Amino acid sequence: MRTLATIALLAVLAVACSKEERGVVDAPIDPGLQDDSAPLIVNMPDKFMNLALKCIDTTLVVSHTREAATVVIDDASLCQDDAPSFDELTRSEDEPE
Repeated sequence: MRTLATIALLAVLAVACSKEERGVVDAPIDPGLQDDSAPLIVNMPDKFMNLALKCIDTTLVVSHTREAATVVIDDASLCQDDAPSFDELTRSEDEPE
């Protein structure tokens, strides 16, 4: 029994130590393609899932806080060059520009 506990502890430590500064090393990161800009976060009322929206070129990626697939929308109008920025979309009418 003690051997099993030791093996379990070593496995947990190995997994905990395998993390890099940016995640769990599940995929290589190309520094030239990395985009650390913040997504637009949409906070919803209770019992509705919050959303995170992010444009990658002209593709909109929508992820959320529930167990379901991420949504990818190609050629999204929100991600076009002439579309308003996330800041413009979320600014209240009372805020100065």
